Amino acid sequence: MGAGGIQPVLQVTADDVVGRGQSLGQRARHSGVVEPGTEWDNFSHVADNSTGRQATRWKAEVRRVQGLGTAINVGAVILGSALGVMLGGRFPQRIRETVLHSLGALTMILGIDMALESHNFLIVMGAVLLGAITGEVLDIEKWLKRMGDYLESRLSRDPSSTFSAGFVTASLLFCIGPMAVVGSIQDGVSGDYSLLVTKAILDGFSAVAFAAALGWGVGFSAVSVLVYQGAITLLAVYAQQIMTDTMIAELTAAGGVLVLAIGLKLMEVKEIRVANLLPAIVYAPAIVALLAALP
Repeated sequence: MGAGGIQPVLQVTADDVVGRGQSLGQRARHSGVVEPGTEWDNFSHVADNSTGRQATRWKAEVRRVQGLGTAINVGAVILGSALGVMLGGRFPQRIRETVLHSLGALTMILGIDMALESHNFLIVMGAVLLGAITGEVLDIEKWLKRMGDYLESRLSRDPSSTFSAGFVTASLLFCIGPMAVVGSIQDGVSGDYSLLVTKAILDGFSAVAFAAALGWGVGFSAVSVLVYQGAITLLAVYAQQIMTDTMIAELTAAGGVLVLAIGLKLMEVKEIRVANLLPAIVYAPAIVALLAALP
C-alpha cells in the first residue's frame, strides 16, 4: 500500500452485487471484503479518514438458510444406505450377521459412553422408568413398527425382509442423542449447521453398515430424521430458552440407555421394545426442571 492511497481488498462493481431493497446506485468501483455475487441482507457505509482520504467500505450480512443441516443429514443417510445396499448384496448371510453383531457391540459402547454424561443418575433412572411405563401404555413401538411394515408391504414382497427392523432400528439410532437436539437448535437459532454436518458424516457411515445388513429400511429412516430434527429446528428459539446444560446432559444419559438397549437388540441378546423407552428423553430434562424449581 502506497503512502497516498488505500489498497483495496477486493474490487466489487454494481454488477457484481445482487441487491436486496437497495442498489449501489452507480457503476463506480468500491472497496469491499465480500465475494462477488453475494446476496446481501443490508449494507453499511463506513467513512475511514485514517489515511487522510475517505475510503468507502461495504459490509454484508449474508443470510443463512435454516434447516440446511437437517437436509444434509437426510441426504447422508440416503446416500449411505444406497451404498450399503449395493455392498450388502455382495456378501453372504454369515458375513452380514457378523457385521450386525459387531455394530451391536459398538452401539453398546456408545450407549455406555452417553449414559456416563449424567450428573445425577437417579434422574436418568426415574426418566427411564417413567418413560418405559408411558411408552408401554402408548405402545410407541407398535405404531413405529406399523409404519415400517406399511412401507415394507409397499416396497418389498420378500417375507423374510428386514425392512421394518432396519427402519425402526435406524430411526431410533439416528434420532437419539445430543447431536440431533443441540445441532438442530443451533441450526434453527443461528443457522450454524456445523454440528449437524458432523452428525451427517457419522450417520452416513453408520447407514452404510446397517443397510448392508438390514437393507433399504435404513434409508427410509431419513424420514424420521427429517421430521424429528426439522421440528426441533422450527421450535429452536423456544427450545434454546428452555434447555440448560444440565438438561442436555441428563437427556444425553437417558438416550444412552436407549442406545445401549439397541445394541443388546442388534446382538440378539435380548429383544427389547426400545421405542417404548422414547418418553425417557422427554422426562429427563423435565425432571431436571422440576428439581430446579423446588425451593
